[in-house]
Amino acid sequence: MHPLSVKHASSRDWLYPALILINTLNGPGFVVLAEAGRQAGALGAVLLVAAFALLATFSARRACAVAREAEAHKIEGGGADLAGPCRTLWGGRGARVAAAACATALLACAVAQIVLCVQLADALEEALVGRRCGVVVRLPSLELTGKAALFYAGCRPAAEPLPAPALEASVGVLLTLALARLARRAEGPRTQGVGFACFCLGAWRWGAYLRRETVADRAVAWLGPSPLAAAPAVCFNFACVLAVPPLALRGRAEAAARGAGAACLFMALAYAAVAVLGAGGAPTAPSADALLATGRASDLAAVFFLFVSQLAAIPTYLAGADGLIKAHLVAADARRADALAAAAAWGLAIAAHESELFVSIVDWTSLLLLGFTNFSLPLVLDVAWGHPGLAGEACPVALRRLSRALASLTVAGFAALVCREAGAPWFVVAAVAGAAAGSPLPAGRMPRSDSRDSVV
Repeated sequence: MHPLSVKHASSRDWLYPALILINTLNGPGFVVLAEAGRQAGALGAVLLVAAFALLATFSARRACAVAREAEAHKIEGGGADLAGPCRTLWGGRGARVAAAACATALLACAVAQIVLCVQLADALEEALVGRRCGVVVRLPSLELTGKAALFYAGCRPAAEPLPAPALEASVGVLLTLALARLARRAEGPRTQGVGFACFCLGAWRWGAYLRRETVADRAVAWLGPSPLAAAPAVCFNFACVLAVPPLALRGRAEAAARGAGAACLFMALAYAAVAVLGAGGAPTAPSADALLATGRASDLAAVFFLFVSQLAAIPTYLAGADGLIKAHLVAADARRADALAAAAAWGLAIAAHESELFVSIVDWTSLLLLGFTNFSLPLVLDVAWGHPGLAGEACPVALRRLSRALASLTVAGFAALVCREAGAPWFVVAAVAGAAAGSPLPAGRMPRSDSRDSVV
């Protein structure tokens, strides 16, 4: 069953979509928000969290409206993703490009989620038994002699590095794979509820750890030294909009929009609390390893709960990528689409969890695609489609203007962020941002019986 089909929820229920999106928002970025609070300061972090929570909520509502409109007009590809509506703007090729970008972004999120789960499982194993066990496959290398084993299974001390170049299927990898497959087979309110409960417990213990590590005599900085440096970490923690369109189909647009708003509000409160605690924390960045090093049973349980909570989002990301691949890329072979998405995600995760190169590839993929696909694309489609309402009604003029302004600003902002992270000088960043902000937004070719597509 597709994890986003909401089969188990009532047709007007917003709680199940909220649980799905809370678990989707609970990703690798959660544990780094303490460092973001240290960079932005307590007040700066709260303002950043509030701003991006509102942006994510607004983008999700617009995505729900576009999905409903696409479903109502029976657009080829449907409204279950954002690639189908792109067909009315850029044709079949544009829809395939959008599908590839969205699927790649979802797979990057899945890989990051899997890598975090594997790292947490490995850290738990090392903390409990002092070693790491698994199967290691050495890659071909000039340093290997004819007697060197290319394949071996066993255990190594926790402090011993992995012999490179090699791939390791550790106990953490196997455990994450088994539990993620179980979560996908048992997808439903109960699975999402377990993920939500584990997140609450893990976040509570994580907050307690940050509170213990707070420097008592250190004044909390209300505005940190580099607030803008913390903005990407906060922003990408709200990148859940690609998971929203499937929840809005079959008359559930309003319920999905309410669920998205509730999820963003809940996670904004959790993110703000962690960031504020981090703003007055110890000078070293907190991590799961540091949490396990305390030796406390409660801290060990916190890492375990965070590990279990991360599993719930993996089926969501893989199902979203599967749907895009089937609908727009290799529709003739559905099984091949499933195998392609799963193999790509798990293969990259096994390679990435011990490799800085693969981690960098995943990070750059997220940087290049996550912001545009989650925030800019829904707003651009909303503008092009004439700002449809959630229930077929006309969208208020103020919201139309806001959507148009945010569409231009997000495109410019993410383009500038990519240039800045690539090391471009400030004048190049400014020029790219200005050109992106000044570019005309596309006009849709969607047939309409009224004049809702005009923006005052």
